[in-house]
Amino acid sequence: MKKTNVILLIGLCLLFTGILLTNCEKKSSTEVKAGDLVGTWVLTKVTITFGTGQSITLEGQALQAAGISGTITIRADGTYTAVMNMGDDPITENGTWTIDGNNLTLTTSEGSETVPFTLSGNKLTITITEDIDEDGQDDTMKLEFTKQ
Repeated sequence: MKKTNVILLIGLCLLFTGILLTNCEKKSSTEVKAGDLVGTWVLTKVTITFGTGQSITLEGQALQAAGISGTITIRADGTYTAVMNMGDDPITENGTWTIDGNNLTLTTSEGSETVPFTLSGNKLTITITEDIDEDGQDDTMKLEFTKQ
């Protein structure tokens, strides 16, 4: 379980530290308007599916027990603030955001990253495909946020 927590923490850090991520998913046919994303979003669920087919999901008390929490505040002026708490060291990131179809681009002074997302009601899901555990196989991480 400890190795799984480390892998999860690494994956969450990737989202918020400006590392360029790529994804080969097709765009959803339902386009989201920029105003739909404005608000405060709280991390409520993390699912990692490894290239081997194994998966792990953390939500609710399991997410809290792992010491993981996160909030993204997306503003109408094109700026955002993301705060991730992983144990004792919160990570705060400020930057700008744009969307193009169902791709969200976050830009900081360190660079930009573009990730596909879906929006269903008050649930924002960001999908990241990358070799998280460095075993040579792509892994998929889905971060689900709930609008407050």
